[in-house]
Amino acid sequence: MTLQKNRKFAILIAVSVIAGLVLIQVFNSCSLKQLSIMSEIEEYKKLQDPQQCVILVDKITSLNNECKTEFDILDCG
Repeated sequence: MTLQKNRKFAILIAVSVIAGLVLIQVFNSCSLKQLSIMSEIEEYKKLQDPQQCVILVDKITSLNNECKTEFDILDCG
């Protein structure tokens, strides 16, 4: 009986780890990062916060380097 419980527990742990790895990959995908940045750009256009612009430029630069995209860099001046 305890062997079956241990086996079920091990299977549950394995499935949880695999699901966690899949979720991590999904949330780190380039397309989701692009969508997030686009949303932040729309918010920036409404507020025109210079500090937010600098943060966005850093995120865009990082995205361009990591994902080989050509997102236009904002002009914060």
